[in-house]
Amino acid sequence: HAPAPALGLYLGLGPLGLAFPAWALAMRRGDPQKIAALSYLTPLIATGGLLLLGRESFRWTAGLGLFLILAGCLLGSSGSPGKAGGKEGP
Repeated sequence: HAPAPALGLYLGLGPLGLAFPAWALAMRRGDPQKIAALSYLTPLIATGGLLLLGRESFRWTAGLGLFLILAGCLLGSSGSPGKAGGKEGP
């Protein structure tokens, strides 16, 4: 195992260090509602990668999580609550 300071440095400069500027750029240039919904796909992508690499086996809890995350993304991208079809009123 890597020593804790080296692991912290790797995480700070690597995945997390790149994630924050990427998030800021996406929020400036894209639709914040869609970007927020897409951010919830991160656990699905990570789990899919682990399954493909053979590091994890598929369990019912992963299936349930997949369903809940996708349902939340669909609900979040459909518009604001109380507004039909996500459209503004007159």
